[in-house]
Amino acid sequence: MPEKMPEKSREFIEAECLKAARREQGCSDLVKVRIGRTKPRGSGPNWEVLGFSPDLPELAQTHAFDAIDRLR
Repeated sequence: MPEKMPEKSREFIEAECLKAARREQGCSDLVKVRIGRTKPRGSGPNWEVLGFSPDLPELAQTHAFDAIDRLR
């Protein structure tokens, strides 16, 4: 039987997403990343990004999503 992945708290995941996103161009002023639970089929990620605070310009948002996708 495969080993189950350890569960992380929402606060932990949001903090890790914030760290990753802040490193990206145009995202250094980011204060918060909000995530929400999903119900994936199979073994996919069980959370998604709901938004950023403050809102990011479109290009910076793209960079932030790319950085966070690497965490997922």
